[in-house]
Parts: sequence; structure tokens; C-alpha cells
Amino acid sequence: MVTGMNLTGSQRVRKRQTALHASATAEPERRFHALIDKVWGI
Repeated sequence: MVTGMNLTGSQRVRKRQTALHASATAEPERRFHALIDKVWGI
């Protein structure tokens, strides 16, 4: 995985998707109520 501040837009999206997937897999009962802040925070 690419790290650092020089990520392209698609790399930032993929990094965020990976993190959200890991959270959802680790905690199946978790609900992501405020995903808009994640989307606009990219």
C-alpha cells in the first residue's frame, strides 16, 4: 500500500475504502452513520 502525503485521488479513495472494509469486517454490528464526513474528508 502506498503511504505518505503524495497520494493521488484514487489512491486516497482506495486507502479509505480499505480502512472502512477492515472496520466493517472486524465489527459486523457497527453502523456507519456519518459516511459523508469520510467522503468529503478525502
